[in-house]
Amino acid sequence: MNSTSITYTIVERRLRQVSFKLTAVKLLLFFLLLIWCAGIIFPLLSPNFAGKLVITEILNYAYSLVCHQTGSDLLLIDSNHLLVCTRCTGLYFGALIFIILLIVKPFKVKWGLKPFFFFSAPLIVDAIAIRLGIYNYSAAFTFVTGLMCGAITIIYIINTLKNSFLLAEDKKYGL
Repeated sequence: MNSTSITYTIVERRLRQVSFKLTAVKLLLFFLLLIWCAGIIFPLLSPNFAGKLVITEILNYAYSLVCHQTGSDLLLIDSNHLLVCTRCTGLYFGALIFIILLIVKPFKVKWGLKPFFFFSAPLIVDAIAIRLGIYNYSAAFTFVTGLMCGAITIIYIINTLKNSFLLAEDKKYGL
């Protein structure tokens, strides 16, 4: 076996291992996001939600760690409010939708940070403008800015993990 075929075998093995690890991480993130998003919409899924004080308190506390849960910012559907604000709902569901897309149809990301800032900027500007009273709160706009930011964030998280796996494999094989 010559050195070229040995190098090819090492690179091929490295890419298979990285692909397997990345798929496993994507699936793990998908299931975690699915459980998290199901918790957010739990009041809609369970008609007797308000009657279960222990469950209500546990879920409200868990989601209060990641969201301000201001009453006027909560999304109200069929007289039930979700457990996080509209912006956070968009963030988590944007990440969930795009992790599904990344599992079904993986694509390479060769971007710098410009797209990240481009998709995150509307959320930041919206939050600041509302706090400063420049314009009134719009649930639809806030939800869309959350979706955009959640989607681009999960893409960058997956891309960063992929690059980390590749670097680890490079070190392992001395490439």
